[in-house]
Amino acid sequence: MRAHPALLLICAAALAGTPGCEFLVGNDGGGHGSTLPIDSKILVTMSERLAPDDRGLVLNCRTEKEYGCHNYRIGHSLGRSGQTIRIDFRHIDVPELCLLALGPARAEIDLGALAPGGYVLELRAGGRTVTAGLAVSESAYVVTVAGDPAVGFTATRLDRVPDGTVWGLIGYLAPAGQPYDSLAKAFLDSLEVRGAKTGDFAPGDYGYFVIDGSGEIRTPPGHGYYFARPYIRRFDGDPAALREVVAYYGKAHARWLNISLDTWRGDAYYSWVLGSNP
Repeated sequence: MRAHPALLLICAAALAGTPGCEFLVGNDGGGHGSTLPIDSKILVTMSERLAPDDRGLVLNCRTEKEYGCHNYRIGHSLGRSGQTIRIDFRHIDVPELCLLALGPARAEIDLGALAPGGYVLELRAGGRTVTAGLAVSESAYVVTVAGDPAVGFTATRLDRVPDGTVWGLIGYLAPAGQPYDSLAKAFLDSLEVRGAKTGDFAPGDYGYFVIDGSGEIRTPPGHGYYFARPYIRRFDGDPAALREVVAYYGKAHARWLNISLDTWRGDAYYSWVLGSNP
């Protein structure tokens, strides 16, 4: 049974709000042909949902076991009572239409905008219940949990993207050198002219990017370019001003560079997309 969209909105608001409010959101997958029991460990990765006025913590869940279809889902329910959040991983949903590629079963569980404080996560899978502590602050989500064969977290801390942060990747479409280096520098200079300045960022894994011990942003692995140059800046204005810069480079220099720019509000700008727009 698929939950009605209006019910999901009500429940999301409840999850972020009043202590003592109890509710249950079910996800049986919808459109599945049959179900299978959960017979492998479920791995949980935390991510932050970015939006202008409503950020939230998302649990990205997957099975250790891989299936013959890439679109298997983990049927689950989500509920909350006070500071306790309960997730019941019920079964594996087998789709009627199989996407032919090996992959784990997955579920994306949005816990909503949690107020700073301490929470208890009760995660049930394969007949076992794993209890974890969740500390929410303005700067990070931190999970405290003992090792368990049923459910595990890939990392126990997720740093939160600070307000006013923009970041991205400049991808070279041929080996490094002129004119690539000069164009990349000109792009970064254009961002600075519009108010995007360099700044200090605390080391950590922010999900969307990683800051190393020296305070530099790491180049993401597997980027697919001859050379990639990551960047991160602080910006207090309207991101639309930075969108114009990305669009210009997409139109004027598409043969040299691919440029992405993401913002703390959830905006994502791509030169190869904006450059193709009239």
